[in-house]
Amino acid sequence: MAYSTGFLAHWIRIGIAAMVGSTAGVAAMFACSSNQAMPPVVDAGTDVAIVPDVQLSQSSDVVDAGAVLALPDAGTVLISRDSGTSLSPLAIGHNYWDWVDWAGDGVTGVTGTETSVAALHLNVLRAGGNANDTNGPLPAVFDTSQIDAFVAYCISVGAEPILQVPILGDGDGGPATAQTAADMVTYANVTKGYGIQYWEIGNEPDLYSRSYDAGVPLTPAELCTVYQSYEAAMTAANAAAPDGGGPMTFLGPELSYQYIPSADYLTPFLDACKDSVDIVSVHRYPFGGGTEQGVPGTSIEGALTDVTSFRSTIASLKSIVAGHARPGTPLAVTEANISFDYQVSAYTDAALVAAPTTFYAGLWTADILGASIETGLWTLAFWDIGDPSTAPSLLGFLQSGQPVPAYYAMQMISANFRGNVIVPTGVPTGFSVYASYDAAGGSTAVVVLNKSAPASTLTVAIDSLSFQSLSFPALSATLLEIPDSPSGTTHVFRYTQDEAEAGAPPVMVQ
Repeated sequence: MAYSTGFLAHWIRIGIAAMVGSTAGVAAMFACSSNQAMPPVVDAGTDVAIVPDVQLSQSSDVVDAGAVLALPDAGTVLISRDSGTSLSPLAIGHNYWDWVDWAGDGVTGVTGTETSVAALHLNVLRAGGNANDTNGPLPAVFDTSQIDAFVAYCISVGAEPILQVPILGDGDGGPATAQTAADMVTYANVTKGYGIQYWEIGNEPDLYSRSYDAGVPLTPAELCTVYQSYEAAMTAANAAAPDGGGPMTFLGPELSYQYIPSADYLTPFLDACKDSVDIVSVHRYPFGGGTEQGVPGTSIEGALTDVTSFRSTIASLKSIVAGHARPGTPLAVTEANISFDYQVSAYTDAALVAAPTTFYAGLWTADILGASIETGLWTLAFWDIGDPSTAPSLLGFLQSGQPVPAYYAMQMISANFRGNVIVPTGVPTGFSVYASYDAAGGSTAVVVLNKSAPASTLTVAIDSLSFQSLSFPALSATLLEIPDSPSGTTHVFRYTQDEAEAGAPPVMVQ
């Protein structure tokens, strides 16, 4: 797990290190959800620990050599361990939602989820979204007590916080101002000494014009004026901290979708405001429930092929950032899910087949996270952590505390990728393959997504190591942990629709 030198380092120094300084501490901090026991910790000198946060059952259906030879051969994927680039230290993120006690019973979507979320090994956790921008409807008010709860949650799961300040409404029911934002900084970094480094101003301002009355910034130039006034007030407030104020990094403009050629809000905003933006951030939801005119609904084909559109979108965004932001400005996607519709009623019967809680959405999640890591995004933060039964939503990776397929698919990458990101070559049609190499640990992690209909064999060739020819079932996600040592054992974990339908985690097959 990678931490920045700011917020988490501060809290590690005052006590977290004592908990994670031993094998027992790691087990206590990262034991997984659903009351599952943690597997035995493996001695790094003799083997490689795989997904140490999930109890993986041992399968008896390992395909024998004869059966492997009988399957179609998809080809050979090449992985060169010396060709990688460093994994972004804040590459893997999520969104701190649902934090609202809608029913007034003390239970929210994030209540009791710390152990499960720690098992995702997140780098960043964002407290943002529409409720944080409007401070409503009641009881969705993000006041100082909610700041405290959010920071405590970030510490417990080992993630760096990103905190959004409102443009639309303050906690007292009036309009938000730059002073509202400055007061939040004063409370967090001066009064409480939390040292929060990453901040956002507003949420999805490209939708303000269709959702709110006059008086809200509507154009990119108007937003820039507000943004600059907020940044100045927040920076001044932070400087009053006892240590003179730690660094502040501003993410923005948190656009919903208007960063495409036919609806480009991003370019004029950056032209006016690039000196106030440290990290360009947008949201991405490629599909809906199929009931909105002009918006494609979720589908199996969409889930299995959207990664191509994602890569194209990121390339376009990087071109805008390179041409209109300050040199070297990173790009982040701070909200993402396969669909933006959260209620079952918003889905057609056809769209429900690949809705956010399904196995196909799980494959989409692994594919998009793998591609985001390859493209070097500053972070990709999925929406959202969890939803309670009192506020039904399909978007939570934890539904009333229980993991859905997107959780397990994400964890295959988030809990195992470290060191350098490697881009495999020779990936056949119908597959996605993502890899990282951990030189310190002496192992390569490979995630293979077979998104085609037939089960196939695929050979994984890593430099001079023995080739691994393995079977990959149709529509499956497979994690390989391949040690550098010739005497080491390759471990294989598989996730298919059978596990998803049973509510089970990936299965260890080797």
